[in-house]
Amino acid sequence: SRLCLLAFSLVLLLTACETSVPVSVTRPAELDITSAEKIAVLPFLTTRMMNYTSYETDPVATFDYYWKEKDSFLAWQLGDGENEFVTKLTSELERALTKSEYLTVIDSSTVEDAYRRGKKPPIDWYVTGGITELTSEVNEIEKEVEHKDKEGNKRKVKERFLEEKVYLSLVYQVVDVNTKQVLADTEWSYEITSDEVKDKKDLPLPGELAQTKIKDFVTRVMKEFEPYEETYSLTLLKHDDKSMKEAEKLAKKGKLAQAKTSYMQLYRTTGYFEAAYNAGLISQAMGNIKEAYNIFNSLYKDTGDSRAVKAANAAAAELRSSEKLNNQTKLR
Repeated sequence: SRLCLLAFSLVLLLTACETSVPVSVTRPAELDITSAEKIAVLPFLTTRMMNYTSYETDPVATFDYYWKEKDSFLAWQLGDGENEFVTKLTSELERALTKSEYLTVIDSSTVEDAYRRGKKPPIDWYVTGGITELTSEVNEIEKEVEHKDKEGNKRKVKERFLEEKVYLSLVYQVVDVNTKQVLADTEWSYEITSDEVKDKKDLPLPGELAQTKIKDFVTRVMKEFEPYEETYSLTLLKHDDKSMKEAEKLAKKGKLAQAKTSYMQLYRTTGYFEAAYNAGLISQAMGNIKEAYNIFNSLYKDTGDSRAVKAANAAAAELRSSEKLNNQTKLR
């Protein structure tokens, strides 16, 4: 019957589902923060200012660019909220760095004063960046809106609304003061849609709408400067053996230590590739990275299976990441 067919399909779907083990790790800061102590955030630039830079090969802005041209740039007032946006972005990033335990933030005015006096800047690194794109379009949309007439009856009528879409791209760089080397250089793009309004005058300025992405941008940039949390999943390999399924059930219930023991025992008695592979994944999920690496490495030697060497390489990368994190946390 149709009902039986549906039930059978559901069983197939459930049995085909993969079992994933969640892993939470602390990642090291992406930059070598052990080589710097002091940092400054220089003012982010508007699109007009960025037109005079060559950020693809050079720092977005040198000190000469910031302060020799400062007066003329300050006279350029943009009417779309860009100035307010870059000011807030600069201050939010500076605030986030100030809260960090890994680098000391020096105010950009202190750096400017040293520059004007011909002294060496009192920082190791500086952050610079700006808007490479801030464009917008207004779209007209029709929606059915429910109204009550004089008699209290509900009626649906079509009404016209306006929404604004803003396309924002931001570049940021971290520059080593001594070597002039660009240590980090990334550009992120966003598409932001405003709330629907009836009147065009109620639409926000593009720069105002762009401010909704400041928090996301700052969070991404801060991964360069301090350790951060990351969660990912490791997918166990399936096997039709009943004991393998029992071990998988243990993993699903979060009983990882028991699941790992079961998988290792199964590998010793049956030689199932999947058993040792899953034991290695669970070891990794439990934070026993060295053990996981050894399991995958031995499995590759025993089987020559490329999946094992790929997993061993991934575990080795996790070991290097953990070592880097340990070196960074010694600074605290």
